[in-house]
Amino acid sequence: MRLVQAGQHAQALPLVERLVSAQPRNKKYRFELALALFRLGRDGRAKFHLEQLRGANLTPQERQIVTRMIGAIEARQVWSGYFSFNLRPESNGTKQTEDRVLVIGGLPLTLDDTAIGKATVSTIVTTGFSYGPSIGEGLKARFSLDAYLKYNPEVALRDYQVTGRAGLAFTTPQGRYWDGGILMGTRRSADRPYSETFGLYLNYARRIGNAGTLRLGASCRGPFASAGWRISTGLSCQSDMPMPSGATRNCPSPALSKTTRPIS
Repeated sequence: MRLVQAGQHAQALPLVERLVSAQPRNKKYRFELALALFRLGRDGRAKFHLEQLRGANLTPQERQIVTRMIGAIEARQVWSGYFSFNLRPESNGTKQTEDRVLVIGGLPLTLDDTAIGKATVSTIVTTGFSYGPSIGEGLKARFSLDAYLKYNPEVALRDYQVTGRAGLAFTTPQGRYWDGGILMGTRRSADRPYSETFGLYLNYARRIGNAGTLRLGASCRGPFASAGWRISTGLSCQSDMPMPSGATRNCPSPALSKTTRPIS
């Protein structure tokens, strides 16, 4: 506490991290850790611990402070991004027979190597970034680009998808979140152009109780419409394990063809 009061947050950080590790349910220790991270500009980790505190037994004044700190982090967060890399073994990626000889009408037919099924490995990269400069209190512009890239030695299994979004995002003082705008996308399958997308999207999120978040989303892309919902909750003040609902619903657009996909 003396280090924190003296503004020596870098020196205080490893000490308070050990306290939180030893007593993860102690809300005072976790708040001091979040505060040190916040003062050091490590907004991602600070927000994580503040979100955990929302599930703790806080007084109205403590909850207000936590909400204000989360709002301050979101207001100064301009750039964000993510990246994941995955190798997916596929026992029969070509979806062909493993037999070398087929019997058709009583006659044996010997297949060449190109017609025989074989194991393969897909390389999948999922990545994206978002830029959100502040326009006014609680209001941001939002520009994002997301990509799903699947490469396989077999051309038929390759899949590349890129989606861009441009719109506005608004967070109310109560912590409710809205964002919406236009989206554009392109997809190549088997190294050939597959589809071009242009449409609209709208998302909404709000807190449920102390530790839960409800997220609703909908999008209309050309002749297709989709909608979905998700509820995530922290199991305790030391946990960040999401519990997705896994349910989707069709957008009520009887004039449009309907598909469903999860909203994340």
